[in-house]
Amino acid sequence: MAQVDKKAIFAQIQKLLALGTSPNENEAKLATAKANALLLKYNLSIDDVEDVKMGSGITQRKHAIDGKRVAHWKSGLMNVVCESNYCRVLISTEYNGSKNFIIIGKKVNINITEQMYVYLYETIERLSKNYGRGVTEKNSYRLGMVQGIYEVLKAQKQQQEKNGIEECTALMVVNFEKENNNAIQKYINEEIGRVRKTTQKNNINGNAYGEGVRDGRNVNLNKQIRA
Repeated sequence: MAQVDKKAIFAQIQKLLALGTSPNENEAKLATAKANALLLKYNLSIDDVEDVKMGSGITQRKHAIDGKRVAHWKSGLMNVVCESNYCRVLISTEYNGSKNFIIIGKKVNINITEQMYVYLYETIERLSKNYGRGVTEKNSYRLGMVQGIYEVLKAQKQQQEKNGIEECTALMVVNFEKENNNAIQKYINEEIGRVRKTTQKNNINGNAYGEGVRDGRNVNLNKQIRA
């Protein structure tokens, strides 16, 4: 692609990304989808984006977590939402024991991740309150909902990788995701350093978990702003 064409394309993308922060949900959704579609269509790299100083390279954003323990369903939900929107999440612990989610990715994708997480978090909390049983049952139900949501989002992503999106071929989608993942890992290596993996055990009520999976599969995701 000629340099003059590239400048024109990036100018268009920059305008779309600006519209993507609009408080009008429909306008933001359409603008963000078009911006990401252009990036995929022209197979533009992170370096290309940074060269024209669009400010949409890899960055991070921190969010405080209530309490000194992170509920498994909350961290699981954040991980699922980040993965579906080309981001990655880490959990940091401060000197006083407080914890934070660190979302890493392009600014536009972080914005989308935050919006989707809030919506799904509130949905899970609302439905689990109506579940009306003990703590183990409620948390099992919440974990099940996260699993159900994950299955739906994973199926959507696999469909994109198979058929492409809008004007983008499936190969463009796969290449974009691979390049984005590499850029995020490079950022983590250079800006954050060593990351320690942890595991968490949970007491699971099978019936409650199964009901959560069922309800998670039925959550309406069409209202969300998607990349």
